[in-house]
Amino acid sequence: MRVKSRIEQTSASAPALPAGFSASGLMFAFAPHGATSVVLVTVTTPFSTLDDFGRAVALQADGRIVVAGQNSINQSNSDFAIARYATNGKLDSSFGTGGKLTIDFFGSFDGAENVLVQPDGRIVRGGFARNGTRTGYGLARVLP
Repeated sequence: MRVKSRIEQTSASAPALPAGFSASGLMFAFAPHGATSVVLVTVTTPFSTLDDFGRAVALQADGRIVVAGQNSINQSNSDFAIARYATNGKLDSSFGTGGKLTIDFFGSFDGAENVLVQPDGRIVRGGFARNGTRTGYGLARVLP
């Protein structure tokens, strides 16, 4: 998933908060507890060799970052895609397969456009799901 997001740190002990996108990588700003400076790190997470897009970012209570979007399979097929990053900006290997998870609704064109983290830690993402002829709304809820 190639997503670029600016993370704004309000204080050295506050969690990173993403805002904004482009198609080249996910950018994080991290400041260890007690640090006075912020380190910017750019992370690019490919799901495929085609265009993958991140469209939404959410921050979990423990500081892990969740990015949702779409994984392009071919010119007429894409899936919901989600990547979760640890607080250090690396993929969280305890989530999905190596920090990445995809969901295919109908074998056609799907993409997550929103993501939120519920109080119990479960991740909900919503977007579009196409069955080949009609496009509707897809909703997926995954365990943390």
